[in-house]
Amino acid sequence: MTSRQIKTRPEGMIRIGCSFGFGRSHIAPAITELMRNYPELQVHFELFDRQID
Repeated sequence: MTSRQIKTRPEGMIRIGCSFGFGRSHIAPAITELMRNYPELQVHFELFDRQID
């Protein structure tokens, strides 16, 4: 691997799925901060109103 191939900042797609309550209270604030710090990231955030395995 060359130094050009090493990336120091994360980029790409992150997919997150969780319950509505947990997502709203914990994940959404974290995603806001994450995207502020790493605008190269794309986030697919899905909230469910059912129990998740």
